[in-house]
Amino acid sequence: MIELCYLNLIFVANLDIFVSDAPLAQWTEQCSSKALMWVRFLQGAQYMEIFIQIVGWIGAFLIVLAYFLVSYTSVQSSSRVYQLMNLVGAIGIGINTFYQEAWPSFSIQIVWGIIAIIALVKSVRWIRSA
Repeated sequence: MIELCYLNLIFVANLDIFVSDAPLAQWTEQCSSKALMWVRFLQGAQYMEIFIQIVGWIGAFLIVLAYFLVSYTSVQSSSRVYQLMNLVGAIGIGINTFYQEAWPSFSIQIVWGIIAIIALVKSVRWIRSA
């Protein structure tokens, strides 16, 4: 009975049927609290996956936008806006690739972010000395 309960809860959780606690209530009489805890965990993992994907897409968009703006001379390559877009983009893609365990891509994002940080520090020093 308990194994069947686990399978039903996992199946229903993967279909993302639990929009509210109403469908969950029908299972509480048959299932243990441990089984329900696993369902909540699986639902949280699904939302985390979506969040990580969104963060990665925002990062990719920022890096491509920064490249586009520099290519069409809308922004200078030495500007803080360009470097901030690269830094935030590298962080977004870095979070995504770390979560996906894509270590070569993650290492590139670390280097990309370090380059952006160095450029930002140099631009701040140049402004203070001027």
